[in-house]
Amino acid sequence: MRTPPPIVFLHLFKCGGTSIIDAMGRIVGTERLYHAKNLERLQAELADPATPAANAAVVAGHMRSDQIAEWFPGAPVFTVLRDPVDRMISQYFHFRREGQRLADHGATADGKVPKPAHLFRCRFCRENSFGAFVAASDRRLTAYTRNYMTRRIAGLTGRQSRQAGGTMLEAALANLERLAFVTTTERIDADFADLFRGLAERHGCEIRRGPFSRPARRRNVSQNRPDAALDLSASTLKALIANNRDDLALFAAARWFDAGARGT
Repeated sequence: MRTPPPIVFLHLFKCGGTSIIDAMGRIVGTERLYHAKNLERLQAELADPATPAANAAVVAGHMRSDQIAEWFPGAPVFTVLRDPVDRMISQYFHFRREGQRLADHGATADGKVPKPAHLFRCRFCRENSFGAFVAASDRRLTAYTRNYMTRRIAGLTGRQSRQAGGTMLEAALANLERLAFVTTTERIDADFADLFRGLAERHGCEIRRGPFSRPARRRNVSQNRPDAALDLSASTLKALIANNRDDLALFAAARWFDAGARGT
C-alpha cells in the first residue's frame, strides 16, 4: 500500500461519475488518476508497488465503502448521489442500450462479452418496460432497483442488505458523515471543482493551476427517452418509492449536507 493513501471516489452507477472522472483528470492530471474498471485487477495491482494503482493520487471505481476501507485504509473518500427516480430511469436505459448493442453486435461498447447476470439485465430491459424493471423481483435486477445507493455506501453485499433490516440506512448515514465530502448531481456543476481542488490541496496532491474548463456533460438520457419504453404510471412510481425508501431518505439527507464543511 502506498503512503499516503490516494483520494478515493466511490463511484455509484448512473450518478454523474463519467463527468466527475473527467473533471478530476483535468485537475490532478490523467496520469495521476486510476479508473478502476475491474475490481479484481485493482486488488491485484495494489499488491505491487510498481503498478499505476499503487501510485495513483486518485482512484475511482464502483466500490462499496467496506472495500474502500479494506483496500485504502485512511483514504479520504467522496461520492455523488442522484435523485433515486432519475437514477433508476438512467439505469434502465443504460441496460436497454446495452441490450440493443448486444443484439446488434454481440458485445458491449468496450467490445467485451458481458457476464451472464449483466447479459440477463440488458436483455430484460431491452424486452420489457420500465415498469417491469421496477417491479421485478429477480435479484439480478434488484441489485440495481432496490436501495442501490444506500447499500453501496453502507458497505453491504446484496445478501447482507437483506439481513440488515432497518439498520442499512443507519449504517449508510453514519458512513456519509465520515466522507471528505458528498454532493449530488444537481450540484456538481456548481460546486464539484472547488470541493475537489480543496480536498486535493489538503491531501497534498499537486494540482493544475490553470483555469478549470468544465467538461461537456453527456446528454441526460431522460431528455431522449422513448415514451413507449417509459412507464411512469402511478403504480410504477408507487412500487419504485416503496422499494427505495432508504435511497430516497439518503438522497434527501445528502442534499442538505454542507458539502464543503468537512475536512479530510
